[in-house]
Amino acid sequence: MKFRLTLLLPLCYVLSACEHSTHTAEESPKSQGITNPRFRLYETQNIYTLLLLDTRTGRLWQTQYATDKKGFRGSLPIQIDALPNGGEDGRFTLTPTRNMWTFILADSEKGWLWQCQYAMNDKDRGCLPLDLVSKDIK
Repeated sequence: MKFRLTLLLPLCYVLSACEHSTHTAEESPKSQGITNPRFRLYETQNIYTLLLLDTRTGRLWQTQYATDKKGFRGSLPIQIDALPNGGEDGRFTLTPTRNMWTFILADSEKGWLWQCQYAMNDKDRGCLPLDLVSKDIK
């Protein structure tokens, strides 16, 4: 019983911290006095995985936690090169797709989009630019 409590209490702490950190932009940051936070955590459908976005540069990491000693804890790069130069906090956002592994990264200043995928395998993780079809959008 003591072993179960020692495992359960840290897990509850981690889950409650994730719950508070992943609210929508209208809830959590404003309630803390931050209108456009530099870094945001986005939930995925994988219970052990969150995505950390630098909202100023578009850099993106897959962040994992574990409930046992064998599990991986840490952050893996998805997109570590800063995208367009300059910008302000809140410039980039992530939107989940119906595919649990794929998110759309959007640049609110230029309208550019990237398809971003998280995975444990390096070759399956990354971001690819989405082409704009309309010639009217520049």
